[in-house]
Amino acid sequence: MKSRVVAFAALIAFAVTGCGSDSGSGSGDGGSGGSGDGGGSGGGDPVAWADTVCTSIKDDIEAISTPPEMDQSSPQAAKDSLVAFLGKIETSLDGMASAVEDAGPPPVDNGSASLDKFIEQVGNAKDAVTEAKTTVEGASVDDPQGFQEAVTTAVGNLQSLSDLDPTGEFEDNSELDKAFKEAASCKELQNSVS
Repeated sequence: MKSRVVAFAALIAFAVTGCGSDSGSGSGDGGSGGSGDGGGSGGGDPVAWADTVCTSIKDDIEAISTPPEMDQSSPQAAKDSLVAFLGKIETSLDGMASAVEDAGPPPVDNGSASLDKFIEQVGNAKDAVTEAKTTVEGASVDDPQGFQEAVTTAVGNLQSLSDLDPTGEFEDNSELDKAFKEAASCKELQNSVS
């Protein structure tokens, strides 16, 4: 069970990082105001873009940040809970990527490049989660040692998420960093996760 707790911690660390930095990596509908493909600081409002993004990803961040109840008395129930949770994370990561894509490039210099990097990093995170889920799904609870090894392998895949910061590109852009700090929904999201 300790291995599973480590897996949850790695995933939660990813969620908190994603929230704290760009806090709003997600998206929404509005705010795409801007930068077209080259990423010039077109006429959009970065704070409005960040606000839309944070509003759009709120449910996905909360889903990733809320681990399931684990029934330690039943290995099968524990396995099912873990697999379901990993599936929820896959869905949430897809939701975050879609939200940001729907918002469009941030209306700041190099907005398109920041957006592309975010999408790539979220895709890498999803690949790690999918691999972990497949590993756990394939493990038999009738073989406790084999199951523990599978969970340990899955945790290894997930630990890479703690080093992943999809929002780094947004944070590195001073205009966006400021926008996420000013946007009301981003502040609320940050407070709810911390």
